[in-house]
Amino acid sequence: MAKRITLIAALLMVASPAFAAVTINIVDEGGGVAAITYNNGADAVRAYALDITVDGGAVITGVSDFFATGEGAGYGIFPGRFRDFINPATPNWADPNYTPIAPAGDPGALGGIGTAGVTIELGSLYVGTAPPASGTLCKLTVDIGTCMTVALNTTRGGVVLEDATAASVTLPPACVTITVGEPPLAPQLLYGTYDSDCNIPVRWGPSADATSYDVERSLNGGAFANVYSGAAMYVMNSTNSTTGTVQYRARANNAYGSSDWTTGPSCTVILSTCYRGGNTADPNWAGWVAMGRPDCWCIAGATQPRGSGYQCDGDADGTKSSAGYRVYTGDATMMSNNWKKRTSTGTAIATNVAADPNTTTLSNGNKIHGACADFDHKQSSAGYRIYTADATVLSTNWKKKDSTATSSALPGNCPR
Repeated sequence: MAKRITLIAALLMVASPAFAAVTINIVDEGGGVAAITYNNGADAVRAYALDITVDGGAVITGVSDFFATGEGAGYGIFPGRFRDFINPATPNWADPNYTPIAPAGDPGALGGIGTAGVTIELGSLYVGTAPPASGTLCKLTVDIGTCMTVALNTTRGGVVLEDATAASVTLPPACVTITVGEPPLAPQLLYGTYDSDCNIPVRWGPSADATSYDVERSLNGGAFANVYSGAAMYVMNSTNSTTGTVQYRARANNAYGSSDWTTGPSCTVILSTCYRGGNTADPNWAGWVAMGRPDCWCIAGATQPRGSGYQCDGDADGTKSSAGYRVYTGDATMMSNNWKKRTSTGTAIATNVAADPNTTTLSNGNKIHGACADFDHKQSSAGYRIYTADATVLSTNWKKKDSTATSSALPGNCPR
């Protein structure tokens, strides 16, 4: 056994002409853990002596995952510690002090655990099975995010092949970033329900450990463009100026990176001219918005939402009878079924929901009923959306026809 220990010590001191290729890498595993990996290719490596350093005020706080289960089972011989912690007669390979970190007082060794640099030494006596051609030498932990660098410690032997010659070694870049934290998870889409103008808000719930958020929008399958970046969780109130398919996506960020982008939601924008060019100064604009921007209030057209153009004249169902009447029994039935309905939630508006094709579920879960029968686009002093003023509109225009008819013509072009 003593001869074998002497052999390892000699191998770590050899520095001969290089002719074999060995690759060493640092793999950031997140959470402040870095794996030191190797790939020997077709060549057999007898021992490693490497200096690992970190910068930016970081220190190396621990070492783990080294192979230390026996003298012939891989890189489990640690020359710098062998003499002090392994009794050749009764070796205890699991001694917690028996690690690949060379003692700080040894010639050429770095400061060790608790400092910004350690020297690791691993070897094999090739008794039984030789080490795998590639694998992990050990894992190191750091206290803060940092850059980590690997260099050969030639004083203590560098990388030595089985035939006692030095290897040609490819080292990782001068700085491999080691992260202590992890990027946040993607924001959770709370809801993304739209009316035909994509104006219902799109909301995402906050993501744990996120410090900022980004939201992007794409039109008609084109490139995504940023519409928001900020620290607060975002509510996307869409304002669209052209027709087409709109898609949104969001991500969360922190010091360690960004989450994946969310997928969706998307909707097709059909610009409404209910209030000429989106005129928010129109006194009826607020009522239209409160009702969920019902399509039936709007003028019909190739690029417009559904609507007959006669809703404000009493055409609640958007159809005309076989005789050509725009305002007739179907409209009276819808008005009757929604009589005295309000815009608030509660049992007063919970019945006959199906009677109105433009019943709208808002983003907060409230339901708006009777939109198409609200001919005057106002609510009464008692809060009723469907009441006497609407009945007057229906009565005044009973059995009237389209504006193109020769008699009893409706004005159309709703809202006016």
